[in-house]
Amino acid sequence: MGNLTPAPYVNGAAKVVHVAADGTVTDAITGLTAVTGVAVGDDGTLYAVEMSTGNTEEPPFMVPSSGRLVRQSGADSFDAVVSGLMFPAGLKAGPDGALYVALPAFGSDDGSGQIVRVDVTSGAASPVAETMREAPECALPVEGTLRRRESQRRRPPQRRRDGQTMRAGSTPSPHVILTRRQGQNAGDR
Repeated sequence: MGNLTPAPYVNGAAKVVHVAADGTVTDAITGLTAVTGVAVGDDGTLYAVEMSTGNTEEPPFMVPSSGRLVRQSGADSFDAVVSGLMFPAGLKAGPDGALYVALPAFGSDDGSGQIVRVDVTSGAASPVAETMREAPECALPVEGTLRRRESQRRRPPQRRRDGQTMRAGSTPSPHVILTRRQGQNAGDR
């Protein structure tokens, strides 16, 4: 489990811990900064992404394009696999043996986020998905979840002339439709 420390994201203050089945917690990698993802490779090697390194003591604290993917190289040591990442936000081991990094954690409101594939043997990193303005079909929420697109967000209730509350997008009752067709409002009776 990774540890994202609070602002100002002090360099070397974060770590990855191992939680055993009996609840025992031990440090796996220490000396990291702003950990946002952890994964285990096909060979059992432990990896972590740091959102920003070389941070400052003054706001905004984090340094753009200083994120990195690291690999555990000893009991308490690690080596950088890829550096220069723009605020990586997550890490996942893929079925192909590669690691996948989601980025950036900040500033992708315009859909400019990426998923980057990292070959752990060579360290080669290449985007596999980028500039997604709308979630791809495979990333849409399961039917019945609460996530909604902006156009489907709840709007405040609206009042009809008869004083009844009606949500935006809802259909008035047949009685209201009937009385409106007749040129009357139910409250006018």
